Amino acid sequence: MFRRRSATIRIVLCLATVFTLVTVAVAGGIIADQTTKSWAEGAVGRNMVLIAHKDMCSQYELLLSKFYEVKEDLTFNYTHEEYLMPEDILSQLDSVSGITDIELRLVLKIHVKEVQGYIFGETTGDIQTVGDHREGESLIVGVEPEKVLGKWFLEGKFLKIGQAQEAVIGDSLAQTLFSMPLNQNIRLFGIDFDVTGVCLDPINNGNVTYVPLKTLQNTAGILNPNIVMVKVDPANHTEILSQINAVVKAINPDFDAFDLDKVLDKTLSFLSYMWSIITFLPLFSLIAASLSLIGYVVLTVAEQHQEFGVLRTIGTKPKTVVKIISEQSFIVLLSSFAAGVPIGIIITLLILVPEPLVTGYMILEIAGWLLIALAVMFVSSLYPALKSAKRPILEIMNRP
Repeated sequence: MFRRRSATIRIVLCLATVFTLVTVAVAGGIIADQTTKSWAEGAVGRNMVLIAHKDMCSQYELLLSKFYEVKEDLTFNYTHEEYLMPEDILSQLDSVSGITDIELRLVLKIHVKEVQGYIFGETTGDIQTVGDHREGESLIVGVEPEKVLGKWFLEGKFLKIGQAQEAVIGDSLAQTLFSMPLNQNIRLFGIDFDVTGVCLDPINNGNVTYVPLKTLQNTAGILNPNIVMVKVDPANHTEILSQINAVVKAINPDFDAFDLDKVLDKTLSFLSYMWSIITFLPLFSLIAASLSLIGYVVLTVAEQHQEFGVLRTIGTKPKTVVKIISEQSFIVLLSSFAAGVPIGIIITLLILVPEPLVTGYMILEIAGWLLIALAVMFVSSLYPALKSAKRPILEIMNRP
């Protein structure tokens, strides 16, 4: 009896750990998949059309695709005069029905430097220096803070209207070039910009810096934008895209209207693929746990063989024996499930995914996968019970 009780405690703890891992993987994978997709879609924008020189369109597509493909034209000259947006195109866009918003951008790539910052020591109270003097290349995007169409997941704050020397940097740049970015500055063109936020952005794989458009124009000496982003009515997306392309081509045949939804869909597909792999990682844990549960059931049957033999002798049907064993297995599984799943959900929501996106459909999907895992393990545990129930009564009674 003591041996069986000890084995029961061990198998409950083992299965609870497995259900915790499965919950973290399944719930974390599904929630992280939808959350990161919403971040990417917010940064790029849905129903967005890029208007630029055909070479700039190709380069911008490469920059967005760096999130899932390693390719880029490193020799591309963003400051080439022919890439600047003609005024005629800007004026004609107002005549295209179906355009809901317009945003001007100036995109450059320059050398940037980390500027040290200062913080107060938590224990000593004195001023401490953070950061070093690291340098690197970054994509610089000048935007109008009051007209920006992107909605980034941010740590900190985005650019404010009227603040000329502020910058928001991408997550990759923050990791490679800064120690505590929100307490430091970034140097562009010899001018220090206060880092007010760190954003998640797929463009250039997160190696990007957003600054006010007018500040970048005045600093770089480039007065015209080289990119126009327009948001179109989703009901007539294809038709409006054709109209925009016709207007642009009529003014300058070297300029194109590029549908950013194509690149965004590839980005979202890549995220789905990556998180699907993580979701199926606990499959090996489930197999190992099922084998452990089968071993526990075998031990239970072996220790109770005399009771089962007596029941069979007095006329109890084999299916009744199977029912008794299956109920014992289900109690063990349910106890482990009830202990492991809440822990896994807490770990997922509070630790793994910041500001998770959770919907009713996602909850049903997570519950469905967890119930399938529970059912698979329960069905696998029935094998020893069915095998034992088919044995002759004499064989069961004569077992040592």
